[in-house]
Amino acid sequence: MASFLATLILTAIFIAILGETWARIACLPAIGSVLERDPYKKIVLTQSPRGIVPPTALSTVRWGVRGDEPPGDWARWNTLIAIGGGSTLCYHLDDHKTWPYLLQERMRAAAPRTWIGNAGQEGVTAVSAGILMDVLIRRLRPSTVILMAGESDLSLSFTDERRERGSPYDRAFEKRVARELDKSSFRERSRLFREFNLWKRRRAASLTILDQPADDNRFPAPLALPEDSLPVDSLLQTPLTGFGLNILRVHDLARATGTRVLFLTHPYLYGTDPAWVGREARNVQFHEREYRISAATERSLLDRFNARLLDLCAANRLECLDIAPGIPNDSLHFYDESHLTETGAARVAEILAGYFRDHPASP
Repeated sequence: MASFLATLILTAIFIAILGETWARIACLPAIGSVLERDPYKKIVLTQSPRGIVPPTALSTVRWGVRGDEPPGDWARWNTLIAIGGGSTLCYHLDDHKTWPYLLQERMRAAAPRTWIGNAGQEGVTAVSAGILMDVLIRRLRPSTVILMAGESDLSLSFTDERRERGSPYDRAFEKRVARELDKSSFRERSRLFREFNLWKRRRAASLTILDQPADDNRFPAPLALPEDSLPVDSLLQTPLTGFGLNILRVHDLARATGTRVLFLTHPYLYGTDPAWVGREARNVQFHEREYRISAATERSLLDRFNARLLDLCAANRLECLDIAPGIPNDSLHFYDESHLTETGAARVAEILAGYFRDHPASP
């Protein structure tokens, strides 16, 4: 009897080892619940801001990213992952109308074995882009990473609390990553168990229907009073320095994994012409004082981050595309300060498709 039990135990161990080995060889890497949206979730939004036709679906694949399921023969495909904040995630846009998905469709016309995953996360800055490169891109090793950066980093300039503590979205992301890295049991670390859990999630096909939009239409009202004089250099000194360091960290991590990274300047609803000088923007807090600024001034603050990115690219031979001037500053392309409409997303995809057509490899 004892020998029979020993045989059963050894057989079970052998089967478990065999299964784990198979999962690690045959299956794509599993990243756990690192991103803010877990694998195989679907949200249907019945209401949308202007420029977006409802209902829209937001669904995720095995890695919690938006897009098509990643190809099993990963190394044989041209694989791209878009990272960044809400303008990359395109929360309110349907899965098939986000700019990463539209870019994939355009690139597949010339190279059918192209896959693009959308790993955008609402509100995160270039800090989270560096973390994502370290915990996700290092493991997946796509051909290319696309990072649209600047707008969320600009938001760090608007309050004393954010200048001192950083973005709450970045802190939430760091906690999710820390929880994932702290998992140590066999069940938590096993590729076989993860594949089983992914299989259960996919079969469950959970669906959430939301009747209220997460974002509202916004367009700046006329300024009721003249704007205040803002100490721009002092206000932006810390956020701009941190932004530059984080961009260089993303580049260094990409180079270490052999991944091409394309940095994009950030487009915006507001412009700097006289029509925007007379419209109000969000107030800026600096040293506990509130400053009333115009939409044109807010755009000029973002332009400082875009200029810093372009300067870093020129000085360090990074690959950059100045996409911001190519997206018109109007409510046809944006439904609020930074989030794109269907028309805006299609325009971003068009510009990027042309760039990749002309630059199939890093210049």
